Amino acid sequence: MTTGTATAPVSRLISHLGACLGPEAAWAAALDKITQGEAALHLAVLTEPFLGWLLDGTKTVESRFAKVRCAPWGVLAEGDIIAVKRPGAGITGAFRAGPVSSYRLTPRLVAELRERYAAAIGAVDDEFWQQRAGCGYATLVQVESARPVPALPFPKKDRRGWVRLTDPGAMLPLP
Repeated sequence: MTTGTATAPVSRLISHLGACLGPEAAWAAALDKITQGEAALHLAVLTEPFLGWLLDGTKTVESRFAKVRCAPWGVLAEGDIIAVKRPGAGITGAFRAGPVSSYRLTPRLVAELRERYAAAIGAVDDEFWQQRAGCGYATLVQVESARPVPALPFPKKDRRGWVRLTDPGAMLPLP
């Protein structure tokens, strides 16, 4: 995907989200912000059980830990929309970004984040935190208005777990 360009798959995604979520006033307004260039559209890949927890409201904070600075670090903002999918599957839901916090990690900060956010992330087991022990960066975003949508195939062939599909400031043609 090329950010900032309204490719056919991105336009189809915006249309799909509009058809599924647009009847809700808050979602209609959020989607309008994307087409007006006031917010960005992102794609996040989640594995189970995290995707199911996000869509059923159990998971209220989405977290991304990385060894290097990469999306969503520095590209995600409150009010952006995040479409979600399983690896190798179509898009099955979306949420709006609430407050976003990015961190340069230290072992002490990882312990603080675990204490404060483990339940909201859905990461109460030691294995989750052990797998992230060597990470240098983290981005946490409050999940707002998570909704499932009928599956929409979406062409994504790379291994990135997070992709910004549109750039704020770029007007998109209406789908």
